Amino acid sequence: MKNLARTLLGLLALACLGGTSCKKGTYLEVVFKGAALPPVNRIAFSLTLPDQSVAAGNLPLDYTSTTVVQLPASAAFQLDDHEGLLAISATAYDVAGTVLGKVDTSTMIMHGETWTVNVDFSPGADAGTDGPTDAGDDGSLVTITDGSIDAGGCVAATVEATESVSVDYNSSGSDTDTGNMLWAYVGSAEQYVGWMKFGVRFVPKSVHLTKATLNLFLAQAPTGSVPMLSVAYSSVDGWVRKSKASDISNDGVVSTGGPYLMPNAAPASTPYALDVTGHNWALDVQDGYVTLGIQNSSLATTALTSKVVFYGVNHSASPDATRPTLDLEFCP
Repeated sequence: MKNLARTLLGLLALACLGGTSCKKGTYLEVVFKGAALPPVNRIAFSLTLPDQSVAAGNLPLDYTSTTVVQLPASAAFQLDDHEGLLAISATAYDVAGTVLGKVDTSTMIMHGETWTVNVDFSPGADAGTDGPTDAGDDGSLVTITDGSIDAGGCVAATVEATESVSVDYNSSGSDTDTGNMLWAYVGSAEQYVGWMKFGVRFVPKSVHLTKATLNLFLAQAPTGSVPMLSVAYSSVDGWVRKSKASDISNDGVVSTGGPYLMPNAAPASTPYALDVTGHNWALDVQDGYVTLGIQNSSLATTALTSKVVFYGVNHSASPDATRPTLDLEFCP
């Protein structure tokens, strides 16, 4: 595969602008494909960053009338200083300026990771798909339990979480590594929220959600005062296991019928009903991810805490029988 990265230094510099210099860690690789295309002379390419600034240019930057881009080809971008949704646009031209293919797609910036987006110009190909490291496209984590997406009509599905992390929002609290566990923990110096990420790219953008339920498995019996559990929502999906509280905004409660006082004992799961009317799920379906968190708002004092521990995502377990799941029902 020919690598276009060396010819993209100007575009890379644009992608790193914003007041701070780029650091190592967060890389997007774009792989351009088009097996059936006539000879490609250049690709007009742009990235629209989450702050709506645009990095744009031609690939390769030094193309001439004799340039032929051999597909597949790839380019890499460093995006440490950005988070959120990244819009990608690419148009392949021949030497005469004829459009051979055009792709518009998007991806969430995955902090601290290297991930791949495939841009396929071939006629009939999906507009743009994320590579294997993109949770939103991992069909192995989706089970259709009723109906058929292809046949239309109402559909029920269960989605397994792709990642989890527990973070402390109290600046005076410790920086404990909670591993694979989800902590809903409040105390005099702790305020942990256990976050989960679900890939929902399989949900058609034209449907409306009629039911959503988060299912969690209790790992340790509640300790301290009686918990008051609720499910939180974050609009930030580009976090990873090593993210901190400052990387994940807590944008409010999306569970209904709470607060929930006690979870079900193992081995039964505990279902948490989610709001499908007040919360705009269309935004999550559009970007392909939804981030949900389990939190505890019990009124703890300096001498009293409240802690509930659920199982998160254990990447080393196959199958991961206690992994959080999200049940969805949607109709045209």
